Amino acid sequence: MRNFFSHNFASYFAPFRFYGARSGLSVLELLIFSAIFTLVMLGFVTVLVSVVNVNARQGAAAEVNGQSQFLLEQIKYYVERSSLVELAQDVATSTLRLRMRAPSEDPTLIYLADGIMYLKASSSAATAITTSKVTLSNVSFTKRSNPPGKDSVDVNFTVAYTTTGVKDRFVRSLDTAIARVSAATFDSDVFPSSTDAYALGTGPLRWDSINGVIYFSDANPPSVSVGVNSFGTNVKLRVSGGNIYTSDSPTDLTGGNLVMRDPGQSYCWYYKPTTVTGAWSISSSTCP
Repeated sequence: MRNFFSHNFASYFAPFRFYGARSGLSVLELLIFSAIFTLVMLGFVTVLVSVVNVNARQGAAAEVNGQSQFLLEQIKYYVERSSLVELAQDVATSTLRLRMRAPSEDPTLIYLADGIMYLKASSSAATAITTSKVTLSNVSFTKRSNPPGKDSVDVNFTVAYTTTGVKDRFVRSLDTAIARVSAATFDSDVFPSSTDAYALGTGPLRWDSINGVIYFSDANPPSVSVGVNSFGTNVKLRVSGGNIYTSDSPTDLTGGNLVMRDPGQSYCWYYKPTTVTGAWSISSSTCP
């Protein structure tokens, strides 16, 4: 009986001893393990690629935003301090020309060349205010007049990250307006750019005075007052606290005369005191 049970028990559990004692993996188990490992690695690679792409795009965005902000601050700094925006009104241009108070900065140019923005102050060498990491395009400066306020400049430009890749490409467009703050100050003679092309003041936007000596009125009739800010009724010219001095050449009819046009004729009367008695010398001639 003992031999019977011993033999059958050993025979029953023999297969389990066989499988428990083996030292390697079957082909099926190896294939399953390889498939799971491949899936896990694909997941890690996908996450890694996504992280790299996000970092590259964030780096491109940071570069574009940083250079855009710096460029805008530089333009704002010079426009606000300028005495004059030397551009044609309402005409877009890629070069901003500003007249500055300081001779070392006058004039100041901000312009685009080969995708990079440059700043040139007076006769100094041009300095790049953006780097080759970004490319600028669609740059335009437009002068706007806002009477009686100061002029402003519409600023437009597009900044793109310099790259050949598509995933890290980043573009930003800016459109803003910057107004002048400083008053116009001149340290040299003021000349028009062409003959008979410009006027000082126009219509209701008149000059009130020159150095507090010569005053202007846009009343009816328009008048000028010298020495006092007061105008008489129907007076074109008033001189206070001084004399009206004319040419000292008594024989020259073109100067040193009080000239009045004859209301009924096409000629003028010239009044001039004589050199001896002070009496008036009156003559007629063509009007000046």
